[in-house]
Amino acid sequence: MTDPTSLATLDVLNRLSSPAQYTDLNLYTLAACQMLSLTLDRGNSDASAVAYGRLGMIAGLRFDEYENAYRVGQLAYELVDRRGLRRFQAGVYLASGNMIMPWTRHIRACCELIGHAFDTAQKSGDLVYAGICCGPRVVNLLSVGDTLADIQREAESALTFVQKVQFGPTVEVMLPSLALVRTLRGTTARFGALDDGLFDEQRIEHEFASSSDVTTAQCWYWICKLRRALWVVTMRQRSMPHRGHGRC
Repeated sequence: MTDPTSLATLDVLNRLSSPAQYTDLNLYTLAACQMLSLTLDRGNSDASAVAYGRLGMIAGLRFDEYENAYRVGQLAYELVDRRGLRRFQAGVYLASGNMIMPWTRHIRACCELIGHAFDTAQKSGDLVYAGICCGPRVVNLLSVGDTLADIQREAESALTFVQKVQFGPTVEVMLPSLALVRTLRGTTARFGALDDGLFDEQRIEHEFASSSDVTTAQCWYWICKLRRALWVVTMRQRSMPHRGHGRC
């Protein structure tokens, strides 16, 4: 794409679609489709790779077209890597690793690509995207099966980074994630508690109750609580003495 007006329009649509993801998924979808329509008519630009990545996310999320979503995501990836359309490289990697690949590929491959997204964002000075990458990577690592000690080191390093760059939304996701890992390792003061000196369950739940907003941080906190509860139940069942020969 060489037409200045088309390039500027793509950039505006790209800017629009990011906040639309959190407010109106229909607007997000419309903006992505408008970007692709302009791309197919006028040619590819750096923002076109973003649009293909978003189409892949929409195909999986809204229409259950998971394999086609992966193929479109690969197209976005290859526009960056083979054609050198790298201005939004970190965003393309993150979208593919966090929103497209998990439907059809092993979660470890997703973690690796999110790690590449973080490295790319950090090297280019894009601290916002670098901060965004930290949350999904640690969240996904909890599902991979790595040792808890390794995940804790990764989570502590990520938390230090997002606190340094003052990226609040990811900090809110990282704190319960790290508290969950410490609980699973048995290093919290009380068995099965998320309170670890950095995180206070009662305080955070009081803040949630006093707010009308529903956020990603709230969702992830309650998921961590569910995981904690399942772990506590499992540990207690394993410690119970067997009685008779009946099945539980």
